[in-house]
Amino acid sequence: KTRDHSKIDMVNVMKKILIYDKSSSNKDVLKGKLKKYEILTQFIDDTFLNFTLEDAFQSDFCSLSDNKQYHYIYVFLYGLSNDEIQKVNSVLKEEMDQPFILVSFTETNRRWTLKRIMEETEEEHEIFAKSAELMSYIRTLAQRPVKQVPAAVQQMMVEAYSCLQEGRADRDHLDTWIKALKDAVSHRDVYVFGAANIDICGRTDHPIILHDSNIGETSISFGGVGRNIARFLASLGETPRFVSCFSKDMFGRMLLKDCVEKGIDCSLSLDSDRHSSFYLAVLDHAGDMHVAVNDMKLLEDMDPQYYVEVLRKMKPEDILLLDANLNEACVKAVFENAHCTVAADPVSVAKVSLFASYLPKITFFKPNQYESEKLTDIRIDDLASGVSSLDWFLERGIREIAITLGKNGVLFGNSQGKWYYSHSEVEVVNATGGGDAFMSGYIHARLQGKTSNDAVKYAIATAITVVGSDPAEREKMTDKTVTDILKEIEIEEQIL
Repeated sequence: KTRDHSKIDMVNVMKKILIYDKSSSNKDVLKGKLKKYEILTQFIDDTFLNFTLEDAFQSDFCSLSDNKQYHYIYVFLYGLSNDEIQKVNSVLKEEMDQPFILVSFTETNRRWTLKRIMEETEEEHEIFAKSAELMSYIRTLAQRPVKQVPAAVQQMMVEAYSCLQEGRADRDHLDTWIKALKDAVSHRDVYVFGAANIDICGRTDHPIILHDSNIGETSISFGGVGRNIARFLASLGETPRFVSCFSKDMFGRMLLKDCVEKGIDCSLSLDSDRHSSFYLAVLDHAGDMHVAVNDMKLLEDMDPQYYVEVLRKMKPEDILLLDANLNEACVKAVFENAHCTVAADPVSVAKVSLFASYLPKITFFKPNQYESEKLTDIRIDDLASGVSSLDWFLERGIREIAITLGKNGVLFGNSQGKWYYSHSEVEVVNATGGGDAFMSGYIHARLQGKTSNDAVKYAIATAITVVGSDPAEREKMTDKTVTDILKEIEIEEQIL
């Protein structure tokens, strides 16, 4: 059953999983679903229990059967990326009605027998799981250029690796190393430069009658494109650093307090003696915006040089989200001094032209249909004109472009191709903030390692979660909420 290899055969074991389970009646279904992800599956029995994990993965994949059954189903993985492991996890949860444990192949356990792994105590399993997590961070950091890894982190990596190899790592040490190395791996700060304001929203009960008083409902809440993006990022688990201006008046103090309470870092924002910014929107009876007025004069107090000082503190791996509520001098200062990934939201048709001169410096751009038409002078009324619009942006240096079409879906393009995403009709409670949620969802998904195409789908689900929620429901949005919505809605992907 085994090949006499001194080292694991990297070619023949990539993307394989072993499943220890005799009770599942869905073996063929599991194999079929995982095969489409190019993941080979083998169900194993007791004849494998004395194999080391390395030997087990070198064995020929064949069908075995036995009646013995463990309390848990063990799934041994090798050669899978984090995204692929999530896909495996999703398939198993859908098809198996018993608890299972995922065991990744790592340097710390490759010579353990399967029996040793399956008979370990709860404490041993916890240490094993933490060891595997720690090893993944060590491996990631070891692939980076030496000069990008601080000396203290390098020293910790050597110490942690030695303890893992010698079996001297306890839970306290593991927790300390995991926290430090995880921060070193994923420490990418997200900065948001933009507006925070008071939203006053009115929605009519019936179709709008112009030049007359319309019966309906009104509400007041906190908003602003930059603030909304930061707020949604915080809901999804990020810690955005918001750089804006807050009034010292009553509304401004309430707005600042709300941002901080929602997990937004506002330590870099400034105070102003001007009155607060206001955004007044009128929605029709269907929830779509009919007209809006925004008063963002408060942001005129932001000095371009202040943005330059903040940019100097940022790391090349950080991400900057910029909304077009900044004045022209500030936008110019930002693009001339930014040395990190820049995502830009044009905010409105009236302000989209502010970014026209800086398109080659934008990594991800998210105009809606009307903002795109204003900038490109290409009317989007079919997929052909949609492709022309995407090409227009890509030819000007933008690396990832998403044009949102409201209920009609999303056009997306990058250097790998162009796509159109559509989805089943959803109920709109309040369309305000949908575009901001899309931007937040896309950036969060990319930070989590998702591909650009998967990030678009996640962003659509984030936007649907927001526009389909009342203010109280929006406050409860989390990554899990969005993931659940993503599983429920039908998003179709069409290559253009």
